[in-house]
Amino acid sequence: MPTNGHNRPPSCIPRMRGQTLHNFVVNEAREVFDLFGFETAIEYPIDLDDGRRNFIDLLATRGRHTIACEVETTPRNVLANVAKARALGLRLWVLTPNRRVMDAVTGKLRRDGALAGVRILTLGQLRQAVGESFPTFAPTNRGADVSRADRIAPAAPAPRRSARDMEPLQ
Repeated sequence: MPTNGHNRPPSCIPRMRGQTLHNFVVNEAREVFDLFGFETAIEYPIDLDDGRRNFIDLLATRGRHTIACEVETTPRNVLANVAKARALGLRLWVLTPNRRVMDAVTGKLRRDGALAGVRILTLGQLRQAVGESFPTFAPTNRGADVSRADRIAPAAPAPRRSARDMEPLQ
């Protein structure tokens, strides 16, 4: 993930545009990706081909692996988010708060022929999915303290950076 070299303390979390549930899922997902050593940015700004500015809810990067995560609490915006990620050439994981929303999002994408290449997960499935997709990034394979394995967050979280600290995608 590009960076301008400035880090902000954990208290400088960027203001998110979503409602409470949306923001909760974003923050919990960020902690999962942090546990696996990813750099994360919330509300990552992107410039679309048509000149508009948009945002990715959570961008997680580690080495050559980048995942755009969009949180959906309803299926209303999922098609636009899929189109946005595809236009940027990013791998997209759609995160939902529960199975009911996941089923609704999956149904909408299936009906519109947009399901291919999109991974849809509940927040509860995310940690396992990251571990299965990136097994060498697992905390146990990095020598991390996993004595609190029942917790999502690492014992000593890495410094947070806001989207304002990141350079836009090229």
